[in-house]
Amino acid sequence: MSQNFETMYEELLQFLYRTPWGLMQAARNGDIQMMNPVVAKVLMPLAFNGRMDNLFDLLRNTRPELKALVDATTERYCVVCEDLPLPGLHQQAVGAGEAARGLSISIFVQAHDTLMVVVRESYILERIRSTSQTAELNALQHLPGLGLLKTCYGLITWSNPGAQHMLVYTPNQLQDAPFSSLFPQGVGELLLESCMPTLMAGASYTERLSLAPRSTGTVTLDVSATSLSFENQEILWTLMVPSTSPTHSPA
Repeated sequence: MSQNFETMYEELLQFLYRTPWGLMQAARNGDIQMMNPVVAKVLMPLAFNGRMDNLFDLLRNTRPELKALVDATTERYCVVCEDLPLPGLHQQAVGAGEAARGLSISIFVQAHDTLMVVVRESYILERIRSTSQTAELNALQHLPGLGLLKTCYGLITWSNPGAQHMLVYTPNQLQDAPFSSLFPQGVGELLLESCMPTLMAGASYTERLSLAPRSTGTVTLDVSATSLSFENQEILWTLMVPSTSPTHSPA
C-alpha cells in the first residue's frame, strides 16, 4: 500500500510539472510553497532580484487587490477569484505566427488555509478587451435582443445598435453619457456600487432591473456586467429582454 501511494504521489507530481497551466501552492499570507515550471516562467518577469517568495509581492503592481480579496475570504474550500485577467502578462505563443495570449489567475482556498493558484490563458476577455472592432464583437453587436455597452469610469464609451434600440438613444446621445443616467434616479449609482465586489472577485454580475429609455415608461432588462480592466474601471454591460417579463410598463 505504501509503495502504491508513493507511485501515485510521484505520478501526480509529474502531472503538476508537465501540465501547460501554471500551478502554485501558497500560504494565506502569500508565501509560496510550491510552483510548477509554467507559473515560474510566466511570473519571473515580475520577480525583484529574481526572488519569487511571495505571491502578493509578485503581483503587487499587476493585481494589488489580491491580498485584500484573500483576507476577505474566511471560509475554507471556496473561490477567491476565478479567471481574473493579469494585465501585461502573456503566455508565449506556440505556433508560428501566433500572437502571445493574455493570462488570467484563479485562487482557491483549501484546508489549513492553503491557497491553490492557477494561471492560464484568458481567451474571451482578451478578445473583448482589445477593441469594439474585433470580428467577435462585430458579430455580437447585430444579434437581435442583445444590447452591449462599454463604460470607463462610469461613462459610456461604446454601444451597439441593440442597446440603442432598447433605450431609444442615438449613438451620439449615448457616447460619453453617464451610465447612471440610463436608470431611474439612484438605481444606476446603486448598481455600480453593488456589482464592484463581484467584479473584483473575477465573476460576472447579473441583475434584473428597470431602465429609463428616452421615451415614456420604463423597460425591464436583464443587466450583466463583466470587468474588462480594473485599472481603467472598464466594464462590458450586456442588456437582454427577459422572456417572462413585459418589455415596457406605463409611466
